[in-house]
Amino acid sequence: MRSLLAPLLCGALLVPACARDSGSGDGLDVVTAAFPLTWLAQSVGGPHVRVTGVTPPGAEPHDVELTPAQVGQVEQADLVVLVEGFQPALDDAAPDGKTFDALETAGGTDPHVWLDPVVMSRLARRLAQRMAVADPDHAREYAKNGARLEAELLVLHAAAVKALAGCDRKDLVTSHAAFGRFAARYGLRQTAIVADPEAEPTPKRLSDVVALVRKNGVTRVFAESAQSKPARTVAAEAKVKVEVLDPIETDRGTEPPEVFGQNVAKVAEALGCR
Repeated sequence: MRSLLAPLLCGALLVPACARDSGSGDGLDVVTAAFPLTWLAQSVGGPHVRVTGVTPPGAEPHDVELTPAQVGQVEQADLVVLVEGFQPALDDAAPDGKTFDALETAGGTDPHVWLDPVVMSRLARRLAQRMAVADPDHAREYAKNGARLEAELLVLHAAAVKALAGCDRKDLVTSHAAFGRFAARYGLRQTAIVADPEAEPTPKRLSDVVALVRKNGVTRVFAESAQSKPARTVAAEAKVKVEVLDPIETDRGTEPPEVFGQNVAKVAEALGCR
């Protein structure tokens, strides 16, 4: 399965769309929530935007609290790209009329919009339009970048469809409910041990998930970390492996499309896709 995605991820997709540019000169000051939205804004805005992400590399976006300096930065921004409800501190500081809510554009209630490249392609187009309104002088560049990124994300989606076709199994068992959009897009069934990554599963919930793993021949329990206690508990009881599946919320030094491709390869192998 890995060979289906490697040429795409190492080729044209990553060079123009994934390169970061913090920008200089005239343009827009943009503040962003989680890492994938920082990448999205940089990819669409190119050299005409100065993007500041409020989530430091390696930090959990759910846990971010803004410093007074960051609050001032948010209040002075030309545009704030966020997911409403995902980071309440950012929601509270964002100025009226200057926000781009990715969740509103995506629809639904699951904040993990970046785990669906079709949704992200739509966000690229809409964000380009929003940047053009805020900065008409560079509207053509925003439109061009947005269209290119939209097309590249749809190519990434097509590769995932191919990689996840003909699977022996459909159950995606995860430590928490981050992969609902991903599962829905590719015809899989997500079973999360807990809804919230900070929550502790009840003994009954653990027992229910173990039973599902055994009944449906699940071979992997996916977690954000191999040390995830709920995932390790279920895997040990069901005698299967724990594998890391990245929810792409945090900057770990790898661009989102590449991480997405790595996730797809892991899922395809675990589900016996051909």
